[in-house]
Amino acid sequence: MSKRGNSTKKVVRRAPRPKKQPKAHHILLISLIVVAVIVALWYVAFPQQFSGQAIGDTVIGAAQGSGAGSPIPESGSCFLARAMSTSVFENNVNSRQVEGCCPLAVNGNEDFCLGNSRPDGQAGKYCYAPGSIVYGSQRFYCASAYRGVSNAFIQCDQATEGQVTEDGRYVCSGNRWQQRVDQEGQPEQQQGVVCSSETKYKTVQLFNSNRLCNGESFISCDEFRLAPIFDPTVSIRCENQRFVVEEKVCNNGEDDDHNGVTDANDPACGNTLSYTLDNSRFEVAIKKTDRFVININGVVPDMQNIRLCDRDTANVQERATLCRSDAPYVVLDSLDSLQRTNGRPTTRSGITLLYDTPEDVKTVRLIRTETLANQEKLFPLGSFVGNMLAGNGLVLILNDEYYLLEYESGELFSTGSMKLTHLPTQEAMEIHPYAGSNWYLFDVLGQKQIAVTQRSQGRDAQFVISALEPGETPATYVQPADLSELHEVRFSLSEPTRITTPADVGQLTVCQDDNPRDGQQVKVCRNNDFEFTLQVDQLTERTLSGTALNYAFLFEVEDDVKKVSIFDLVPLRRQETPLDYDNFIDSMVAGRRIVLKYHDILYLVGHPEAALLSLEDIFITAYDGDRVSPLTVSGSESEVTAPTLDRGQITLRRNYGDPPPPFSVFALAQNEIRPINLEDDLSAPFFSTGSITVDQPILGTIETAPDDTGLFQPTFKIRAAQNLHTLQFEEPQVINGVLFYYDSAQINGAVPVKGASLYLLYDLSLQDQTHPFTDEFINTFARGRKIALKLDQSYYLLGHQANQGNVQFYDPRSLTLQSLEGDSYQSAVDGNNVAFQVPEGRIEVSVDENIRTLRFSSAARRSFMRELTVDNAVDIGASTLRLCFQVAYADTQAAKVCDDKGLLLDTIVDPIKTVRIGNTRYLLESNRQAGSNKKVFVREIILLSEDQDFSHPDWFSFIAEVVNDRKPVFNISGSYYLPDAADSRLSSFGFTPYPSGRAQRIANLQAITPISSNGTVVVEGIPVLIEQEETGLEDAPVEVLFSVPSYNILPADGQPLLLARSQQQPLQFQVNQNIYTLEIIGVAPGLVRLKLDDLLNRWFAEGDSRTVRLEGQRVTITVEEIADDVIISVRRG
Repeated sequence: MSKRGNSTKKVVRRAPRPKKQPKAHHILLISLIVVAVIVALWYVAFPQQFSGQAIGDTVIGAAQGSGAGSPIPESGSCFLARAMSTSVFENNVNSRQVEGCCPLAVNGNEDFCLGNSRPDGQAGKYCYAPGSIVYGSQRFYCASAYRGVSNAFIQCDQATEGQVTEDGRYVCSGNRWQQRVDQEGQPEQQQGVVCSSETKYKTVQLFNSNRLCNGESFISCDEFRLAPIFDPTVSIRCENQRFVVEEKVCNNGEDDDHNGVTDANDPACGNTLSYTLDNSRFEVAIKKTDRFVININGVVPDMQNIRLCDRDTANVQERATLCRSDAPYVVLDSLDSLQRTNGRPTTRSGITLLYDTPEDVKTVRLIRTETLANQEKLFPLGSFVGNMLAGNGLVLILNDEYYLLEYESGELFSTGSMKLTHLPTQEAMEIHPYAGSNWYLFDVLGQKQIAVTQRSQGRDAQFVISALEPGETPATYVQPADLSELHEVRFSLSEPTRITTPADVGQLTVCQDDNPRDGQQVKVCRNNDFEFTLQVDQLTERTLSGTALNYAFLFEVEDDVKKVSIFDLVPLRRQETPLDYDNFIDSMVAGRRIVLKYHDILYLVGHPEAALLSLEDIFITAYDGDRVSPLTVSGSESEVTAPTLDRGQITLRRNYGDPPPPFSVFALAQNEIRPINLEDDLSAPFFSTGSITVDQPILGTIETAPDDTGLFQPTFKIRAAQNLHTLQFEEPQVINGVLFYYDSAQINGAVPVKGASLYLLYDLSLQDQTHPFTDEFINTFARGRKIALKLDQSYYLLGHQANQGNVQFYDPRSLTLQSLEGDSYQSAVDGNNVAFQVPEGRIEVSVDENIRTLRFSSAARRSFMRELTVDNAVDIGASTLRLCFQVAYADTQAAKVCDDKGLLLDTIVDPIKTVRIGNTRYLLESNRQAGSNKKVFVREIILLSEDQDFSHPDWFSFIAEVVNDRKPVFNISGSYYLPDAADSRLSSFGFTPYPSGRAQRIANLQAITPISSNGTVVVEGIPVLIEQEETGLEDAPVEVLFSVPSYNILPADGQPLLLARSQQQPLQFQVNQNIYTLEIIGVAPGLVRLKLDDLLNRWFAEGDSRTVRLEGQRVTITVEEIADDVIISVRRG
């Protein structure tokens, strides 16, 4: 048999060799030696070509006892086998030649192979790199020790399926060692056991140890030693890196250690159970049904062999008897009996014995008891909480009164939820927080208090119990404070403060005689002397007697605790005032505030508590006497502004440098604010409390309209470009080529402040746009100003992240694009070209350095209808929609739609629902099917009105969507319609009422070119003009514009058009090709004067009619009503 084969032995007879070549084998041997020498020299010259590599990409070893593998040959032949393919390696896994060709672990590579001599001197194979697995087959793991053998292989097969390696990195699954990946938010699972509260304390076996489920995850003995588990119901210890878990409460009916057996059936529950009532255990319960006796260790006199024998009291409900070594030990009266007789609980050896009237089985509680005196009682927090959560109590004695401290049920511990009960009256003592501290107080008998709190002591945490005499409070330390550094310092009755900088003003506190139940005023004391009184929520400037500086004070009530803040005042002027870089940031992110003073008005500047500072999160509130006005702050991470109450402007600016220079703040009066040139400034804020002037584009002075209702949030009426305009909340509006976006309305019981942002606008729907690319532009743009871009009906804001340097360089990688609602879009950068993919297509921004121009362009891509099924999800804008709760809705005709990005609230569709995603509204439409046939169609809603047109750069792509039933929904003056067409010709186009109805087809069709036309579709008297125009672009040869004119079409079926005086505008209507105007030009008692162009001008009484002939058509004008309003009807016939 061949030495390298595994087949049955065969004998092969060979023919005699020719005598003429007796030395051929010598030549072959010499050739092999030459090759070997050449390769060896190559190996020496280029060792990196062989280091850390195995045959193919696989290194393999054999598990102990598997029978695979043989002693390796000399290492000198190893390099010859490196050229063998992986398939050869796999087929020769047991061959000596191949086994000897695994390299040692080199440069940290996790390769390993077999060896001849074990490191421990024992015979057998071993692996070189414990903790590694083979790269190719992944069938073998190198363990540092396995079954008493070091450096041993473990093979992943049926015998080891589901086992986890000693380091926890790999699990055996499907005959391969797989790297373990914990899924965030999912319970950890090992060897088929899910770690949760139901499997708490279960263990899973590893090769040399085991792991314990702590209720959330599996931990090792090393982790347990660093963070012990405190649970009086079980005993947990580690022996030789293996957990030993034993049940310690054997009469509670619970399988506490989750080993599958309960109470007396558990191996740990023998005939005698021993306990020590210390920090690890506060209480032991003894039941009459127990089949074991109790030993309480470490007490004098001893309490050994204790059981509830109930001798002579078995049939007495109010009493129970404990025996010690089968002899009566003590007879206990129930708590009810003690309450009636004003008795005291029984104590033995420093342990309180409590017997409560039973509902079923008599039970006696042996509870650790502590006497409170002058010294605090300290307990390790972990063990104290473990006792409380396990239901164990602690008896406290104060002035010979007994109290039982327990915890209300719950999975988490909170000091404020503790319960203290007086014994034996069983009266619950009231708990309440001590203002301005972490202490909680129980009001107990004798006008005394028991105080409890959690405290950190170095690296340890403690639970503290203290007794307080009448009038005594928990100790607090007066902390000195540097107001120049902190900007705001708070103090209260329980937490005074001492201001040392910028001047030593002494100790400040709420006065001891201040009434804590008056939430409107507070007395402030300085060095224990009354200083002044403050009113709630009024920022007030005060002078402290004997000091040269003024300070600001603010009295607030938080969680029913009266607190006062003191601020240093920062005066504002035209020149920039520096704010220390570190102090400002540290104060803002910690929630501390700064007070600015400008023209005798105080401005409170704040920021939410956060990890990082964001100037865009800054908020400013103005205080002018009892007038409190939250201001709208706008801007970028480089600079924010807010209006002052006297129509000026506050600016807070971040400055860049190395090292970072201070922030700066300044204010300008109304007459100092220069006119805004949006060609240079790009964007600007506008608030209802002030006015701005925009001279480019020409808008003139922008101010709040006189008839704006300040307390009506949905609209913001303004005067701009010498006209009145109404801005709708969170709806973009274009005025003279400028985008106005009203998105801020705040009120705090005082003056309402509405805010809108103005942006330089470039419309990319029809053609490319450009902007001068100069140093001045870059400086403004890179400091955070934004440009508005329009694509189809959506608006986007193009910005630039602020660079952290002395000079603000333009960087294409720093460009950002957001919707008006703040949804961000990813950029793709190619040199100086940047592209953003948006729902409507692609927006591109590029720099032409030759002509110093920034170019904006677009490529449209629009899908008007998406289909949601039970199997898919659809990306729309920044949202990802899918059908959710499918099982719950399977048998209904309704559907529920969820957004995986969390931007859209879960929506029930039954049968339709409108939602807003980004800047666009969508109509969700259920097919009213059940089960797997359920679908929801997501149709884009296109708004058409006199103020809102719709254009599309490619008529043919638009009509293809319509013909293929991927239609949008048109909202035409408040009613929904579906477009309808048979082909791309405009003559086949029309609108159908949604969800069904008769289609209204095109009328007044006028051919412009062979492929473009104009026409009108009339829906309920409203004309929709459709205008096509050739573009000269082969990919999009025809563009289309849908618009609603200001006039109506006089219906041919005799339905009337109405004119009301309250509309304050004339009625324009079309008959055939001509447009006519009917208007009310005079009103007298019982009469109205009507004018129809030059055809009619006369007085009418109520009920009067007049018929005129227009374009050969009879048209009747009737005065329907002259009362609170004047109503005129116009109809054909």
